[in-house]
Amino acid sequence: MISMRRYCNGSGSRHWLRPSAKSTRSTRRGLIRPRPVAIAPPDRRPGETMAARIKTQSLPQAQVLRALIGYPWRYTRRQPASACTAPVYPGFASATGLHNICATAKNPAREPENTKELCMSEHLQSLFLSSQNFFQANPGKAMATFSVTSSGDGALHRQVKIREFVLDVDEPQNLGGTNKGPNPVEIALASLATCQEISYHLHAAALGIPLKEVSVTLEGTLDLRGFFAAADEARPGFTNIRGTVKFDSSASKEDLLALKESVDRHCPVMDLFKNRTPVEIAF
Repeated sequence: MISMRRYCNGSGSRHWLRPSAKSTRSTRRGLIRPRPVAIAPPDRRPGETMAARIKTQSLPQAQVLRALIGYPWRYTRRQPASACTAPVYPGFASATGLHNICATAKNPAREPENTKELCMSEHLQSLFLSSQNFFQANPGKAMATFSVTSSGDGALHRQVKIREFVLDVDEPQNLGGTNKGPNPVEIALASLATCQEISYHLHAAALGIPLKEVSVTLEGTLDLRGFFAAADEARPGFTNIRGTVKFDSSASKEDLLALKESVDRHCPVMDLFKNRTPVEIAF
């Protein structure tokens, strides 16, 4: 009988390992131990894709997520293993690796062409659902604080330190700057666009919506009289923001529209633009 051992790969799945007969060989130093190779877990049929499981299984996580999103999604998804419920998030235990399908994606004869995308979709789905479960069970640990520090050697050219990253911020030459980087309002638009795209990928993966890529283009209009104090009635910030989102997806238009409404509802930067946030800056 072949001995088998089970391990959790960090993405919410449990896989079985068994020795590989080809990896057992003799050397001058003796017998080398068999190298474990991953095989399909007992509850997963060989060759069964995650997309097939999403469409055929009905689990509590799907019901909870439908209630939170507020839409009657017909997609369902599997429940992550209880041993891997810590989210991949700063300050919490990190899950390592992706689904086992990543490890076998090198064989094109056995795996579909979209293996890489399916692998990432499973990873994002596990991240979303495990984080959701964790914060529902531990609401006191859901508050996260982010910080940035800005300084510089010039009046308009600034450098922003964000964790281990440094971002150059400047004004264009027609506004008195040296054009060494985007200006603050452009970064604000970039924050909204990228936050939307990240939210699209996470929510689509969690809900089982096929999404290969998404691109958001934004533009905003502001009245410069407000910034230069030329008119009291002029608002210094954006008077309006317009944009478009493009999907590379095989999902129906109805599902994509519902996904867009869900993302607009839960996108943190969108909420920052749409709702008032208390701001206190002391000196």
